[in-house]
Amino acid sequence: MGKKDLIKNLLLGFIPIFTFSLAEESLGLVNAVFLSVISGVVIFLYYLISMKQKEWFVLIDTGLVLIFGLISIQFNDDIFFKIKPGIVQCIVLAMFSMMLFSNEKILSSILGRYNKNLVLNSEHVQVLRKQMIPLYVIITLHTVLIFIAAFKFSTASWSFIAGPLFYIILGLYFGFSYTKNYFRMKKL
Repeated sequence: MGKKDLIKNLLLGFIPIFTFSLAEESLGLVNAVFLSVISGVVIFLYYLISMKQKEWFVLIDTGLVLIFGLISIQFNDDIFFKIKPGIVQCIVLAMFSMMLFSNEKILSSILGRYNKNLVLNSEHVQVLRKQMIPLYVIITLHTVLIFIAAFKFSTASWSFIAGPLFYIILGLYFGFSYTKNYFRMKKL
């Protein structure tokens, strides 16, 4: 997956949150949940039709939007919908934990599902884990921030924290890493 594809996938993943945030203020909770679920289904269909692939993460995320949205509607409280991104990130953190703290065979097996030709030796695993630690910390802190924003901040602030802020932080991290590596290689 190239940089353009990664950025496109990240932006597409933000659409249901953005849709909910815009719709809740003007159309109410029920319509916001409905529109958010519809946007998730449209994104899934986009992947299915234009890219000829089933993007299961989008489908699972849309399913969670539906479940937490229905719970929010049932209790007439948007907090259940707002904690959904934090729960998704907790799942991502669990997967990161498996990759960071498991043995090399499990890590190779997990990554091998995405790249059949991938062969990792001990050195590769050490480098990979070293690079994953800052991302693990970023995702952990962002997850905590999502839960705080869900309970303490406005919908607009929560929407920014749950979506664009994460991408801004990742962009800064990758930009810093790229610049640091560029100058390190230039010295060599």
